[in-house]
Amino acid sequence: FSHPIFNIVLYNNVGKKEYERLYNYFKIPKINKDEYTEITHTFNQVFKSKPSDNLEMYHDNIRKYNRLKLNINTDFDMNLLIQAMPKNIDKKIFTKDMQDLIMSLAYLYEIDVHKMGDIIRSCLNEKGSINRDELRKVCRDYYQVDNSGMLPTMVEMVQPMYLRKPIGDNSKIAKMIYTFETVSPIDFLKSKNNGNAVSRRDTLLLEELLTEFKLKPGVVNVLVDYVLKTNDNKLTRNLIETIAGQWSRKKIETVEEAMEIAKATYKKTYSSKTTSKKINEVKKPVWFDQNILPDEANEMEMAEMEDFIKEFR
Repeated sequence: FSHPIFNIVLYNNVGKKEYERLYNYFKIPKINKDEYTEITHTFNQVFKSKPSDNLEMYHDNIRKYNRLKLNINTDFDMNLLIQAMPKNIDKKIFTKDMQDLIMSLAYLYEIDVHKMGDIIRSCLNEKGSINRDELRKVCRDYYQVDNSGMLPTMVEMVQPMYLRKPIGDNSKIAKMIYTFETVSPIDFLKSKNNGNAVSRRDTLLLEELLTEFKLKPGVVNVLVDYVLKTNDNKLTRNLIETIAGQWSRKKIETVEEAMEIAKATYKKTYSSKTTSKKINEVKKPVWFDQNILPDEANEMEMAEMEDFIKEFR
């Protein structure tokens, strides 16, 4: 469910209802441990160190843990692709990682060997290497041409369960976090458009945030909310890509991390004396003034929270 390709393929083949049923079946719930007491003994309470001259270590016989990579069994002939390349192209550019990427893109975007060859030749840089980002972009564009501008349904995914906040927290901020985590980026932006359809340009932007910048769906929602609130309800591509690049480099994966870095960015951008007038003109997301600690919300705060959450119902 967390794999960027397996996830899409499963969703496209079984449909939204069955996908959600499977997701709920396999998910591991995260429990809020604040109300529990730790009873597990520490390591030194159970085991004691004892010197021994006869201790032998057999490292070579220990099975090593390996994470399996994506294994796609298709009729895509990688050898034919490489052989069809012009003689002036160094075949060494087709490393194992590059072949895995090509195979994944060919499968995801339904591209055959001959078309992939044309795409690769158009993505060679001045050094004779394949530009990976350009390769992804051209493959995506090819898919859109054949599918009336549609893209694989990554924008309909929600935050992976293993990156969500544990259940059991009834604070006001927890409800906001839950909303960011359980609403897909396309539905989130649609709610911001007063229920109107999202434009093709904005859909492409969401897809790039998920694929090119590899941001998680919940993080994308926080980013979109932050930019809309601080940029006069405009999704300016340069601004959102600049922030997305920073978050990607900092490996922001959870909604809470995204909210914290957004707050820090806002404070750094608008806290100087020279921008004191501007800060009053720039709106802040409602969650900026909320405490992430698990405190109970009062009636007024809950009413404010309901106004925020009802947009997504």
